Amino acid sequence: LVLRLCGAGFVFFAQRCTEVETGARNIDHILNGTLLPMVSTRILEQMAAGPLPSSLHLGLDEAGGFALQFGNGAETAGEPSAAAAAAGK
Repeated sequence: LVLRLCGAGFVFFAQRCTEVETGARNIDHILNGTLLPMVSTRILEQMAAGPLPSSLHLGLDEAGGFALQFGNGAETAGEPSAAAAAAGK
């Protein structure tokens, strides 16, 4: 499984690293407290539903939250579709 991070995701993490109060320490909290639990839940849900696709695209939804979408690996790394983001996928 390949995790693909869209451009908005890179910007999100870069901005969190430059915050004065927390800086790069905030990335550890975001990864371990939010992103990894979300990714692991989605992977387990997908495994229960059927075969695991070859890629998982990580982007941001309209509200600035994480959006995940499984793909076959042939797509370019970009924002997950609005429908997938709304469905939490």
